[in-house]
Amino acid sequence: MSLRCIGCGESFASGEAFDLHATGLKRAPPGTPKRCRTADEMRALGLSKNRGSHAWRLRPPRNGR
Repeated sequence: MSLRCIGCGESFASGEAFDLHATGLKRAPPGTPKRCRTADEMRALGLSKNRGSHAWRLRPPRNGR
């Protein structure tokens, strides 16, 4: 399953990853500032893309933690 954002065109491997990619309030009224994060901002939140994948996903914890 892959979710695609109609705003930025990026794909996401899960709903959680998709939700992390946007800033602003969920279900905000029209006109409320909201935007898609940049690739650098998504990486800082723990999202990554595997080499063969075009979808952003949450990075697994390091050392199994």
